[in-house]
Amino acid sequence: MLSFSRYRAVLRRPEIRGAIAFSILGRLPIGMAGLALMLAAQASAGSFASAGLFTGAYVAGLAILAPWIGRYIDRHGPRGVLFGCALAYPAMLVALVASMRFGIPASASALIALFAGAAFPPITVCMRAFLKQRLGANDADLSAAYSLESLLIESMFIIGPAAVALFVAFASPEAAVLFAAACAFAGRRHPYAQPLHRLDEGERGALHQDEPDDGEPDQARDEVEAARVATAHAVRDPGERGHGAPRPHGALDEPDDDEHDQRQRPDQREVQVVEGLAEQVRD
Repeated sequence: MLSFSRYRAVLRRPEIRGAIAFSILGRLPIGMAGLALMLAAQASAGSFASAGLFTGAYVAGLAILAPWIGRYIDRHGPRGVLFGCALAYPAMLVALVASMRFGIPASASALIALFAGAAFPPITVCMRAFLKQRLGANDADLSAAYSLESLLIESMFIIGPAAVALFVAFASPEAAVLFAAACAFAGRRHPYAQPLHRLDEGERGALHQDEPDDGEPDQARDEVEAARVATAHAVRDPGERGHGAPRPHGALDEPDDDEHDQRQRPDQREVQVVEGLAEQVRD
């Protein structure tokens, strides 16, 4: 029997509900922009060749710049990228509609479409990072949130074209493009645009409590301890290592100077071994 209890538990959190609501609004252009651009270009130029050129340039912009945007988010956080894209992306779409309306050459319009695709806000990437940060300590809730996130992404490809069809039927393809631009701009005010905080010790422990332990640090510590024990035995009984003759049974307990030095100072090689193993544990 299908259970929605995990989804209800995730949606009970106010910050998750707000993030999902804004992400739906900000990601509507995923399913709308490409189709709306193609129909607007065909209606403006009367050619599906121009429509394909604009749409291809738009998708190429998405593909070219996405890796660099993701790397920047990893290093500096999502706030600056999302805010900049939420301004640049609508501006490029408005400029593209204006270029088609005023008959700007197709090459210039294609270049604008390329920039528009490159400026698309990376909301999906930021949303997944946001969910991992908020729900990472609970694997069941995180799995449910990821499932809900995948469902939302797929729904964009259903809702988007349907919305474009409504705009074409009751307004124009250009209106659909402008609506997509407005959605992207409105989606900038979302919780997942906040800086990601550093996890404290408790959160890191909760995130990694199920990770397997490869045993390497414990093994290195055991080797260091074994070397120390061996060094201690060598210091207590230097006669067994050739540093001096064994003391006869019943001999006086007063050691000579050389034997006293050997008891106080271990072999240099053993010291180096212990120091090297300790350095490995620290690394």
